[in-house]
Amino acid sequence: NDCPSGKLDMEQFKELFLYLFPKGDAAKFAEHVFRTFDTNRDGIVDFREFVTALSVTTRGTPDERLKWAFSLYDIDDDGFISRSEMFEIVSAVYKMVPEDETPPEDRVGVIFEKMDTNMDNRISLEEFIAGAETDPIISKHLQYYPLGVGKPR
Repeated sequence: NDCPSGKLDMEQFKELFLYLFPKGDAAKFAEHVFRTFDTNRDGIVDFREFVTALSVTTRGTPDERLKWAFSLYDIDDDGFISRSEMFEIVSAVYKMVPEDETPPEDRVGVIFEKMDTNMDNRISLEEFIAGAETDPIISKHLQYYPLGVGKPR
């Protein structure tokens, strides 16, 4: 009944995340997830976009889930994840789930050390997938999915 039109704008989407993650501040993470769900970039996540994205993040193949996670981290959509983009998402996750003791800067450093194999200070989709597939700890930390579901099995 909270969404009779079948459409969510950014504020409604944030409210959903704030409800699902009451112990932390999920607003920033929700903005990034919203960006990946709003595939037509009209500022609204409609029912089809929502169900499609949930399907990928919860029931998709590991490759599909990693591609979605990459799109979450690739904020400027240039096909690469920069250190600042990784820091933005990791910090948003830390605010949402404030249980981790490792500082976000350290987490980003470890991820880049293991994933940026060509050492160009950015992570390509190929490096991202290869790194996640070969390092289960990195994979676990990269795959924070919306609504608390779809975590690595």
